[in-house]
Amino acid sequence: MLGLTVLSATLGVALAAPQTKPAPSKVTSVSAADRAGSAFFEQNIRPLFAAKCNACHSGPKASAGLRLDNANGWKGAISTGKLLMAVNHEAGAAAMQIEDQVGAKRCGHRPNKEIVTSDEMIDRIRAAVDARTDGAFVILARTDAIAVEGVEAAIERACACVAAGADAIFPEAITDLATYQRFVDAVAVPVLANITEFGATPLFTLDELRSVGIAMALYPLSAFRAMNKTAQTVYEAIRRDGTQQGVVDLMQTRRELYDSIGYWDYENKLDQLFAGHHPAG
Repeated sequence: MLGLTVLSATLGVALAAPQTKPAPSKVTSVSAADRAGSAFFEQNIRPLFAAKCNACHSGPKASAGLRLDNANGWKGAISTGKLLMAVNHEAGAAAMQIEDQVGAKRCGHRPNKEIVTSDEMIDRIRAAVDARTDGAFVILARTDAIAVEGVEAAIERACACVAAGADAIFPEAITDLATYQRFVDAVAVPVLANITEFGATPLFTLDELRSVGIAMALYPLSAFRAMNKTAQTVYEAIRRDGTQQGVVDLMQTRRELYDSIGYWDYENKLDQLFAGHHPAG
């Protein structure tokens, strides 16, 4: 049975090392948007991302692979390359996703999306490939072209991304298993299915996705939506009842939280460090 990787919004597992491909040609143009996006990245994104990744790597789950959603490339191909170098070399991420929406992007499951030309999307992929030095780092190309240009055009675009060096394909907002099968058959690299709730894609089971050759299933907002709903219920109860007593059963216990984050190890370390320094009582 085909293996299938399950991804959440933040943590995933690195794919197998990509197959060797011919070296892609360099980015074809440097636009004003590229230059502006590069400056924006250096001033605002790199420091923030470095801080977040340092925090991630200090925790007990640091061995898990990190997949970064680079959206539409921070305004240009050069910024995409800069970001890849930051997440690969500085943060140790396992994969990066790049998509073909315009700068003023929309949710992939909402109407009126706009996409860049196929050539511009290929430039984004080439910039990432040119910046990659770790052969195991995965470049995932997302396309929103189905809703804009149709399935055939989206498949052509996906194949062009693979030819440019993409290691996997993420076709957004697919509505049936047969279309997933068409992408799998056409691109000859792993294909990701975005199984997000309340969108265009039905909530296919993992067995259904395996049956058409899907390699990865993404659940980007499942836990987030559940947390938001529970938080709303808790705060409404506090405002209504003046206490949280009636909703405590919805909460993770203190012990469950501390077990999950390794707090006990931290506390034991403090006890060891400060042993003998407590004031006499």
